[in-house]
Amino acid sequence: MSWIEALVTNIKELVAFLAPFRVIQSYERGVVMRLGIPHRVMEPGLNWRWPLNIERVTEINVVEQTMDLMVQSITTADDVSATFSVNLVYCVSDPIAYHTAVSDFERSAEAYARIHLSQRARDKAWKDLLADQKKLEQSLEGTLSTRLKPWGAEVVSVGFTDLTRARPIRLFSEPNKSLFG
Repeated sequence: MSWIEALVTNIKELVAFLAPFRVIQSYERGVVMRLGIPHRVMEPGLNWRWPLNIERVTEINVVEQTMDLMVQSITTADDVSATFSVNLVYCVSDPIAYHTAVSDFERSAEAYARIHLSQRARDKAWKDLLADQKKLEQSLEGTLSTRLKPWGAEVVSVGFTDLTRARPIRLFSEPNKSLFG
């Protein structure tokens, strides 16, 4: 056996030995799934796991995260068309629940926010909606806090980034006129 073959063999053994180790960053937690079942949470630093995909690790970011909810149109009780957009700041408190409780956290949180706001806005006149904006934000924060906690997240803050009357844009001034001819 030549020295090159011995070196290659030693490198292979070293890689096989180190494969079960995983480094988790300080802003992350590692959710360990053993044979598809949540097993434990890895803390930051060097961690050991079973090799050969017996245990799989998914890193979860646990620092505060900001999510902008898409613009939504609503019609108030006095038939005013309005648009709003909301900013949600949250952090992960339970990495296992965050990873396993819901398949698309951000999309699901956005859906709950939209439902809550559209239900509240339908019952109010435009002037009342503007006057009660802070109460609406607090109501949304309470609803999201209750809903997101079982999903492993805590709401830090919720705020409107935009709440205005909708402005329709007319593309054609004459009904039979085409844009291209």
